[in-house]
Amino acid sequence: VKTVADVGAATYEAEMLPQGIEGWVASVCQQCPGGCGILVRTITAHEDGKKRAVKIEGNPNHPISRGTLCPKGAAGLQALYDPDRPQGPLKRSGPRGSGRWEPIGWDEALATAAERLRDLRARGEAHSLVAIAGNVRGLMPALLERFLEAYGSPNYVTTAHGCETSRQLMRLTQGLDEPIAYDLERTSYVLTFGAGLLEAGNSPVRQARAFANLRQGTPGRRARIVHVDPRLSVSAAKADEWVPIRPGTDGALALGIAHVIVSEGLYDKAFVGERTFGFEDWRDGAGPMRLGFKSLVQAEYRPESVAALTGVPVATITRVAREFAAARPALALGGSGASLHTNGLYTRLAIQALNALVGSVEAPGGPTAQRRPPVAPMPPVR
Repeated sequence: VKTVADVGAATYEAEMLPQGIEGWVASVCQQCPGGCGILVRTITAHEDGKKRAVKIEGNPNHPISRGTLCPKGAAGLQALYDPDRPQGPLKRSGPRGSGRWEPIGWDEALATAAERLRDLRARGEAHSLVAIAGNVRGLMPALLERFLEAYGSPNYVTTAHGCETSRQLMRLTQGLDEPIAYDLERTSYVLTFGAGLLEAGNSPVRQARAFANLRQGTPGRRARIVHVDPRLSVSAAKADEWVPIRPGTDGALALGIAHVIVSEGLYDKAFVGERTFGFEDWRDGAGPMRLGFKSLVQAEYRPESVAALTGVPVATITRVAREFAAARPALALGGSGASLHTNGLYTRLAIQALNALVGSVEAPGGPTAQRRPPVAPMPPVR
């Protein structure tokens, strides 16, 4: 009969690290799009010579993590040693949907894939190939697109997440095929729509550091943070003000704030006049008049109507609009709370319009675009 002490001793023994040679490997965390630098502590066991990762820490020499790491990054070992994680290629061994798989070697897996791709193109159906990628970064997206171009398929698909929405936002507002970025450290007023600066996001470690900087990082200046969210999240609780809102109505609130800024003439007239298009009513090339942003928000997004839709009081809408326009530089940003509804992209467009109204786009303390290194393009596919 096993006693409690025997069970405890056996568990303790199983959790002991193997005896061996310690080492450290520098890498980049893949648990989210943030890309923090990490140092992985390894042990090369004496008995079998296998190298095992036993701990993950932040890399003090990395510009994003600077020696720190979020709980998700530190828990990366759980993904590495998950008992359900495939250890190599798997081949379906039963009917589709049966869930039966058998492990095969890499040589067999590559040969099988090459044979299927060869047969598909021989039948003139190369265009029916679809490549689906997850959270890939660096050169990998370009290599996947190049492979498909050489093979004869246009079907490169990435799983949609906040980064993809931000890329669509930048294409439609600034004509750039890059994700949006925010100069949080130098802003004076942050208006967030569901952006969990202290919970999750595209770069949690960098966001948490920026939040601390907004609070006490700059002597003599403390930025004001207003958080719009249906729930009292951690970010909402730590903000200067939490604005509860009905789910899915963030875009309407942003346009209601824009109504106040436009109607009271609080917008940056020089920026809007020189750097934007479509603010005033305009006539297209075919002749008809088109409704401009100014007329749209003044006619359809009066604070009274927006308050009835969103649940945010008129007084709050008016006050936040005036504060946002007066505190330069000011920054409005949308997170997953505002992006994951069916109207998510339009919501992000409405939020970005607030940045344009106060002249924050591509300015210190405002939104900007992430820039890629100016590498030479790949040679044409032969």
